[in-house]
Amino acid sequence: MSKTQFAQAREAVRQHLEENGIPDHMHYGPVSDRYWGEPCKLVAINMEPYGYQGCGWVDVGRDVLFGWIYDEGGTGTRTARYTFALLSVALAHLSGDEEPTREGFRSAYGSSEGIEDALERTVYYNIRPDSNDNKAQDFRRIAETGDAGLGCLVWDEIRALEADALLVGGRAGLAAVNRLTGMDTWIPFRGSGISPEGFLVQSIPHPSRANYAVWEEVVRALGRQCAGEA
Repeated sequence: MSKTQFAQAREAVRQHLEENGIPDHMHYGPVSDRYWGEPCKLVAINMEPYGYQGCGWVDVGRDVLFGWIYDEGGTGTRTARYTFALLSVALAHLSGDEEPTREGFRSAYGSSEGIEDALERTVYYNIRPDSNDNKAQDFRRIAETGDAGLGCLVWDEIRALEADALLVGGRAGLAAVNRLTGMDTWIPFRGSGISPEGFLVQSIPHPSRANYAVWEEVVRALGRQCAGEA
C-alpha cells in the first residue's frame, strides 16, 4: 500500500458518506508527509471524540489536534497529549536515543516541542468516526464501529497507512479493532498480536491516565517489532 492508496481509501469513505447521507464524520490521517518517510510508522487509535455533533465532515488536521493537546476547549482532556507523549518516547527509543523511563514519559508530557514533533511523524485516530455528545464514553457505539460498513472503510484507510504498529487505547476501542482485523484469535486487553498484514496491534489502557509501567513495556515491544524481533 502507499500514500496513493491511502488517498483512494479516503475517497471510498467520502463516497460512502455521500451515498448514505451521513452528515457527521471525523477524517483522520497524517498531518505531514514526514509520516511516510518514517522508518517505523506508528499509529495510535483511541475511541471517540465528543462535542463535534452537528459539525459536518471534520478534517482532524494539525490545528484540530493542537486544540486537543492544548485543551483549547477547557474540558480537562488529556488523552491526545498523553498519547503523543507516549509516541514521542517511542520515537526516541526507536532512534536509539533513550530507553523508556517514568521520568522520560513525564518529561515528554511537558515538552510541547516533543509532542508537536511526534504529531508530525505519527498518525492519530479515533476508531468511532462520529462524535459523542457526552463526555462519558459510549462503549456500545465505539465497539459497534467494528461491525459497520463505514467502520470497515475506515479500517481500509488505517491499513493503507502501512504502519509497523498500532497502539489501541481502551477496551471499547480494542473491541472495535478486534472485529476489524480479521485475526482468528482476538487480542486480549493489554495484549498484542500480529495482523494478517504483518503489523503489531498492541492494546493499552486508555491513555487519558498514564500508566508508565505499561508504557515502558509497550515502547520496548515497539522497538522489537521495528527491529524485526517480534
